[in-house]
Amino acid sequence: MSNELTITKQSELILELLINQSNFYEKGANLSTIHQIHNKKLLDKLSKNEKIQFTLPAFPAKSGNREKTFSNLPDVAEIQALKGLNQLAQKIHKITQNPVEILICSDGRVFCDLVGITEEDVSLYAEKLKEIKEQFDFQHLSFFNLEDVFKEQDNFETMRDELEENFANNLDFIRDLIKRNEAMKQLFNGIHRFMKEDYLVIKQGFSKTKILKLAKEAAYKVIQRSNAWGRAVEKFFPDSIRLSIHPQPILSEKFPVKLVPGAGNWGTPWHRVALVEDGEITLVRHSEAIHLGAQLKRYKDQFAYFEKENVS
Repeated sequence: MSNELTITKQSELILELLINQSNFYEKGANLSTIHQIHNKKLLDKLSKNEKIQFTLPAFPAKSGNREKTFSNLPDVAEIQALKGLNQLAQKIHKITQNPVEILICSDGRVFCDLVGITEEDVSLYAEKLKEIKEQFDFQHLSFFNLEDVFKEQDNFETMRDELEENFANNLDFIRDLIKRNEAMKQLFNGIHRFMKEDYLVIKQGFSKTKILKLAKEAAYKVIQRSNAWGRAVEKFFPDSIRLSIHPQPILSEKFPVKLVPGAGNWGTPWHRVALVEDGEITLVRHSEAIHLGAQLKRYKDQFAYFEKENVS
């Protein structure tokens, strides 16, 4: 198809694909309203006939809050999300014939100590995601993590310290930015809500007042390190197009993508389970799947999901 289209038209078609899968705060995103940095990077790659690379900080590890998740292992929720990303890359490749890669930059190691996930669970989750990629032949997906940045270190805590030292703003700057910037305020509110929900379950023995205080401070730290991780990724892959799983304003330099339908603006595979109903897969909390009377099933005898059978 690329031989029949100008590079300008190819870029427009790619951006339209992304818009169709976008997760902007505002409605009505179109080619004339989104940030032109995306178009500029695409045109550059297309004109040079080079690989089109997207970087996506995501897929950290399954939440330890079992009201949201079934276990610490990737399940059909992750498979569905990875499948969608690989299909997106396939569609882009069909338009351009250029190599296309979506590089998943796992941030699990970046803040697992803040969200109550063990290093072992982060490692296991990452290993299982790579097995899913191979098992389902997701050829356009690759992985990158904190260990790839700090290869000389063998201590994860030291890696996080170096990430903060080399790439992070101080917490006072983060707090002030959240006060001044509406998009950052919405991001903080979303992460703070997640932290409160999870802490109430995984931090037994603390008073609710103490948990709310801990969750608020942890949310600031999560944003601090997430921003630092974003800068590290940008340093390593300056020409890539940055994707985000968080909602973004239309003029953001990050292109927000929705991984799986039916989970609101904030639902992700690592905070949800897959629910199958009438042949459709959506993401819901584990507790919601149970409340709906959905039955636990296994895809290929290993990947968990829940199925709700409608009684006619």
